[in-house]
Amino acid sequence: MKIKSHLRLLPIGNRFIIVDPEADGTDLTSVHTLNSTAAAIWNYASEAGDFTPADIAGRLTDEYDVSPETALRDTTALLRQWVNENLATD
Repeated sequence: MKIKSHLRLLPIGNRFIIVDPEADGTDLTSVHTLNSTAAAIWNYASEAGDFTPADIAGRLTDEYDVSPETALRDTTALLRQWVNENLATD
């Protein structure tokens, strides 16, 4: 998998938004907001380039108090959502 490289993660208060700096104008019809854990996953994935859900889940278990099974299940679901929303590719 890959995060689309032209997208940027920006902090807004205690949340984060994903923006497309190449888009014409401001399209507020598809704003993507992330909490701090999802933003950490975004950053891990962006740094990794090509990655698998297991790669990201491994990083989560290193950084957070979460079981490997829960990390993999939740990471897989989030990444699937990002692919469906055209933020990442398989």
